[in-house]
Amino acid sequence: GNASPVQTSHPQPLPHFKATPKHHYHPPPPHTMTQLTNKKFTLIKHPVGDNIKECFKMQSESINLEDVPEGHVVIQNVYISLDPAMRIWISGKPSYREPVKLNAVMDAAGVGIVLKGGKNLNKGDYVTGGLQWQQYAVLPENQVMKVDQLSPVYLNELGHIGQTAYWGLVDRGHIKKGDEVFISAAAGAVGSLACQIAKIKGCRVVGTAGSEEKVKYLQEELGIEAFNYKDVPKGEMKKVLAKHFPRGIDLYFDNVGGEMLEASLDNISLEARVVICGAISQYNSNKAPQAPRNYIRLLFKQATMSGFIISNYFSRFPEAVKEMLPWVQEGKLRGRSDIQKGFEKMPETLEMLFTGANKGKLIVQVSETQSKL
Repeated sequence: GNASPVQTSHPQPLPHFKATPKHHYHPPPPHTMTQLTNKKFTLIKHPVGDNIKECFKMQSESINLEDVPEGHVVIQNVYISLDPAMRIWISGKPSYREPVKLNAVMDAAGVGIVLKGGKNLNKGDYVTGGLQWQQYAVLPENQVMKVDQLSPVYLNELGHIGQTAYWGLVDRGHIKKGDEVFISAAAGAVGSLACQIAKIKGCRVVGTAGSEEKVKYLQEELGIEAFNYKDVPKGEMKKVLAKHFPRGIDLYFDNVGGEMLEASLDNISLEARVVICGAISQYNSNKAPQAPRNYIRLLFKQATMSGFIISNYFSRFPEAVKEMLPWVQEGKLRGRSDIQKGFEKMPETLEMLFTGANKGKLIVQVSETQSKL
């Protein structure tokens, strides 16, 4: 659930990635225009339970390119990231970041094209940053990073998703060769990359997911052991995990919380590390979470359980990219992007994350061709 790429400044710029674009993009020849009509979604109320789509309202505004403040650039959004943590951001409650305020534009990471440049960015450059749920973003130049390709890879393997998987395992999980690793929501955006990184690091990995199709993907495409948690009878998860981990779980990368976390704590090994990345089982719930009731297991096993927020690692992103980029180039680290089209459907598309309808990292492609400027 983590992954909030929206922040005010980047401590240091990311290196220019070289990546194979998944989608080729040919901008049409430009002509001059000074007005842009920008459609955007604002948050009009906080959700109760799972009624997410009625919390947003689409509005239009006009952007005059002559009036863009100094030090700002104008960006056309092409890809916008949808993440489970957004359910926390729109709740109105304080969390690891300020909530999105009512009547404010919805936050999101995006990848786009610079339409009007600044000091260091030129028209036509590709950038990523907190571009929000809108067709065009006017942002301070230091809030976006230049990238080499107009590609969803910057919202997945090399963006906040891959970084979340990497730092969770490496910095919080102190992953080491030979670890027995358990990953929940393993077919999700962060989970699937965490599975692959753990495998690359020489670990045995078991993942869980909520459909046969996702389990098959984990077994056949990622080559890890996997099972469908929906097939496990109530109260039996502890036994199922004991079967998969006769020696105990050395590292649990938790994306769901709740009962799965409780069952995992019952199966941790001596000096195990439990990394709390998210708790999607709790996000839409109005009830107080029941589990885990057995946290005393952390004491018995001298284990650690820690949470982390990816935005705190921004200054270290280049370190991770240095190690991950060759994996991406060699095809060892492959994110699965679920690219939906259509800006107008953003709120409905966000709901896919909470019904499990998405297959991999959910991204909306909001424009096909470059605006003529």
